[in-house]
Amino acid sequence: MATTFILPGGAGPELTIERTWLGALHLFVAGREIPGRRQGRGRVYTIPLTDGTLTEITLRSTATAGLIASVGGRDTTIEPPIPRALQVLSALPVGLIAVGGLTGGLVGGAGMAVNQLVARGGLRLSAKVGAMLGVTALAVGIWLAIAIALGTALRGQQSLAIGSCLTSTADQLSKGTWKTAACSSPHDGEVVGAATYPAAPAYPGSAAIRAFAEAGCVGEITRYAAPTIDPSNLGLFFFGPDEGQWASGDRLITCVVLTNDGSKLTRSLAVAGA
Repeated sequence: MATTFILPGGAGPELTIERTWLGALHLFVAGREIPGRRQGRGRVYTIPLTDGTLTEITLRSTATAGLIASVGGRDTTIEPPIPRALQVLSALPVGLIAVGGLTGGLVGGAGMAVNQLVARGGLRLSAKVGAMLGVTALAVGIWLAIAIALGTALRGQQSLAIGSCLTSTADQLSKGTWKTAACSSPHDGEVVGAATYPAAPAYPGSAAIRAFAEAGCVGEITRYAAPTIDPSNLGLFFFGPDEGQWASGDRLITCVVLTNDGSKLTRSLAVAGA
């Protein structure tokens, strides 16, 4: 979005100010971009005047005050402020941070930036409202698509076959990285079972997921391991859905057994004498 501006008193050339969709400002004189430097909450530009001298102009932009140019201590409003109702509408996509964490915040922030451009544009009020609601809906759709894609990928990771032996520490598993290995060779852990979290109207929270997993995986270990296995050096690790994965339909909890002291297992826990 571009705006033209002439210095107070008409002492200088016509300036063109462009705002990117992310809100960054660029100033041009006769088609040539003038570099600016950060100063406080604005950017300062050195402008060549028609009489061969130079002057400085400071541009600062806020959602409430619009775009303001300061020359010689005199402020000139270049863009009117966004009405409060439109400010509220423009911020709606940021609500994604509450349900989508970092990903939701990034998508929501981009949506808010686009909405502010729409709010500053030349559309009629009704068209602005419709466009901003459309951008908000699009942001929600993009976040859902990302959440589903991530959930599908992670659900594929979690769908390790029961009986798979892994060469990965608890730290590596928590980061979602592992390698499978033959259970007859030294390994760090073994997938001993899986459980599905029961239906719930909303994401139950990580504490509830953990409590269910700990109880459910203990039962899975008991059913899986050979009766002669000594459990004293065995610990539990599990994969469970986070909020984004839950939103994509993931309810799977995968149970993994690791040794408490980091020693290697040399055969499957399902085999007596492991």
